[in-house]
Amino acid sequence: MANDPKLESQKPQVPYVSFTTLKGLVERMHKEGGVPARVDRSYLTGMSGGYQVQILMALKVIGLIDDDSVPTDRLREITANPEKSFVPYLQEQIDLLYPEMIELGNKNGTALQLADLFRSKFNLSGSTLTGAIRFFLEACKFAGVKVGAHFKTPPRVKGNTARKTSARRAPVVPAIATVTGESPIVGGMANTLRTVLPSGGYVTLSTYVDVTQLTSSERTFVFDLIDKVKNYEAEQPKAVTATVLPEFEEEDEGEKQDNL
Repeated sequence: MANDPKLESQKPQVPYVSFTTLKGLVERMHKEGGVPARVDRSYLTGMSGGYQVQILMALKVIGLIDDDSVPTDRLREITANPEKSFVPYLQEQIDLLYPEMIELGNKNGTALQLADLFRSKFNLSGSTLTGAIRFFLEACKFAGVKVGAHFKTPPRVKGNTARKTSARRAPVVPAIATVTGESPIVGGMANTLRTVLPSGGYVTLSTYVDVTQLTSSERTFVFDLIDKVKNYEAEQPKAVTATVLPEFEEEDEGEKQDNL
C-alpha cells in the first residue's frame, strides 16, 4: 500500500472526506474489539474504490495509519476507549494541521477568507476544497474547538459534465420493478417507491439515508413506511408499485463523496 500510485498522486495535506465516515470507522473498530491488522480496501466495504483511497489518505494524514496502512499506536489507543481518547487526539491534529484557520477564526474572519486560506495553503479547488473545509468544521465541532462565527461550508461545486437529458421513468407495466445503483452516500441507498393508485395519480416515497448510521427508532420508522407502501399494493391489486432510481448530476469522484 505504501507505493500505491493512486495514493501518491492524490496525496493530500488535509483530509477531505466525510468526518462522519471517519468517526464511524473508529466506532466500528471499537465495537469489533480492536483495529484490523491493516486498514485496506477489503476492510472498507460498502465504499466506492475512489472513496476508499480518500479514506486511506485521510487516516494517514492524521496519523492513524502508517505508510503500509498498518494502524498506529494512537489508533489502537483511540479505538480502545473512544470517549476518552478521540476528542483530545482530534484537538492535537486540528492544532497541527489548521493553525492559520484557527487564528483567522479568532480574528472574526469570513467564510470567503477561510476558503481562500484553504485554497492557498493546500492548493485545493472545487469539490476537494469544499470537502476539506467541511471536514475541518465538523471535526472542530465534534472536538469542541472554537471556530470563527462567520465560518461555513461553501456550496458544492458541480463538475463540468452536462446533465443527462434523458429521464428515468417508472415502468408503465403493472409489475414491481426494482432498480438498484450506487448511492452518493456511503453505507446507504437512495431510492424512490412510486405507487400508482387505482383511481389515478400516484404517491411517491423517497429515501436518502445511510442505513449504517440510523438509530433503532429511525430504522423502525423508515422501514415501517416502506412496508406500508408495499403492503398497500398487495391489498389493492390494481395498484402498481415501482422502485425508481433517482437522477443525479454527473460528478467527479470527490464531489460524489462530498454528498456525505
